[in-house]
Amino acid sequence: MAGATVRTCRWVHEGGPEAVAFDATLSSGSRVERIFEFEGWVSLVDVTLAGSAFRMPSDGPHRTLSPATSISVLTEDRPETNRPRDMLGSGGGSEVACGWLADPLGVPWQVVPRLLTELPGDPEREHTAHVHGAMRRTVKIDVAALEAA
Repeated sequence: MAGATVRTCRWVHEGGPEAVAFDATLSSGSRVERIFEFEGWVSLVDVTLAGSAFRMPSDGPHRTLSPATSISVLTEDRPETNRPRDMLGSGGGSEVACGWLADPLGVPWQVVPRLLTELPGDPEREHTAHVHGAMRRTVKIDVAALEAA
């Protein structure tokens, strides 16, 4: 794959350009790269979200979304975590559990502080179990509670 480019492809079945433009407002380093039109409708949008390339085809509800494929956003602190969570949850989005939420179009996201990815790796198994247990009891991740666990 020398010279190949890898990007995530995410189906957008409603309001393609608007959905992609909204996603691009979630963090710095995000921008719409290119919009492909076919016979008067937008068929594909290339976008960079926080430095990661996405290709988003838009052709109606021919595909279903599943949390088996989602977008994960690692953040550095509470304000950086709250901003995209609040934006994604507004206008019809819904919180699920453990930092997971669905945006207004039903796209699954997980917005978590980077610390969360470090705490469960503690070589002390009992400590890891406490962190995992504390995380499963939350909807919006509480870093202080995880550190205390």
